[in-house]
Amino acid sequence: MLDGGAGEDDGGTEDDLSGLSPATQRYVREQEKELRGEPADRNGDGRPDTFTERLPNGIMRVWTDENLNGQPESFSETAPNGDYREEYDLNEDGNLELVHTVTVGPPRVEVTTQDTNENGKLDTRDTSVFSTDEETVRIIKETDADEDGNFTVVSEEVVPNGAELGTAPPSCDPAAGFPTDVSGKRMKVGNIIIPYGGGGGRCSEDEAIKLKAAADCATESLDCLMRTNKLLKKRVDEALKRTKITMGCGGTCKPTGFFKSKGDNATVNWNSSKIKDLQQTDMCSAVLHETLHTAFESLGKSHDDGIDQLYSCGRYCGRCSGYGPVQPPPSKNVDCARCAGTSAEKRACGTQEKLVAMTCPKANLLCHGTLGTNANCKECKGLEDRACDGSKLLGTTPNFRCCEKCPPGADRMNDKPCTGITGSPGTCGQKPPQCPGG
Repeated sequence: MLDGGAGEDDGGTEDDLSGLSPATQRYVREQEKELRGEPADRNGDGRPDTFTERLPNGIMRVWTDENLNGQPESFSETAPNGDYREEYDLNEDGNLELVHTVTVGPPRVEVTTQDTNENGKLDTRDTSVFSTDEETVRIIKETDADEDGNFTVVSEEVVPNGAELGTAPPSCDPAAGFPTDVSGKRMKVGNIIIPYGGGGGRCSEDEAIKLKAAADCATESLDCLMRTNKLLKKRVDEALKRTKITMGCGGTCKPTGFFKSKGDNATVNWNSSKIKDLQQTDMCSAVLHETLHTAFESLGKSHDDGIDQLYSCGRYCGRCSGYGPVQPPPSKNVDCARCAGTSAEKRACGTQEKLVAMTCPKANLLCHGTLGTNANCKECKGLEDRACDGSKLLGTTPNFRCCEKCPPGADRMNDKPCTGITGSPGTCGQKPPQCPGG
């Protein structure tokens, strides 16, 4: 089985399921079945939908078939040396939405290729090349605008291997203070392990209890992710099965928590003085945030600023918390839309009308000059449905509303000027589906 699996015997670790919610207990039990190679029920409908096969050469194959029609929605292969590949075809149309590969190296290389415009063709590729000591990672982003299989580099940067959760970038070594000894007394929720007692960066018992409750809440919150971004939820399921997350409480930097990945092991170094004062809802969001890092790193400025997809998913599915470095936080509808994957998922968060540039209708003759001089508008605008984060919803087209600019010679009178015409907030001010309360 994979090292660090949820079902392995961690001497000194308290019972995984003690005091956990029924939803988390079910999630961990099914995770344990997968790690033992048994059929598992990921979606909770009472029927096994995830199956494991070990080949004679040691490769382990896992696939999910939720509707049991013989067409897997996801498929993964893990080689004996840890090399890994996962593929997703959630709509079962024969076209992959995402392919993720890991080559353990050294150096470790992770490549994610994705269909971002939902047309059945992979059009973006992100490559992470880790340094030999895995202290830094080179991130290469590419696009295939023509969708002909030829990718072009759009950005490349080297960043620290790690991501912080808090109000400011670290002013010290965020990994310093993480416990060197993680054996002995530990609490556990699936593959999340919390060593406690004894000092040395280990959590106190009270901190461990608070983190365990937050990990329970975060695991429950994956149901929200299933309804908000199904592809990401599937990726998190795979990542949590193969990745062990060890949490310590010895951090002294400004960020509340600092996530660092090294192969199939990850660490989160919490600043105990910060988590002490956090409400449990914010702790749920914080632990969910760190858990999501196992599926995709999300390193860089947009993450540090608290406005990327990972932060939004952590806030929205973490009980609609407002926790993070950006204050005031985005609206719940914006976080929902930013977390969502497909246009349909974004639309479920609400829609708004935006006044956008558009191709002018033919022969509208809105512009007039001297006597008898009539012409079509040169620059037009229309109202278009947009997601609550302002992103374009696929399949939508603007409805013509006004003429922004008339051509020379016919600019004396404009029948439909854009002055005073604006969009509307639509349903983006209403409670999004996964937020509690009114």
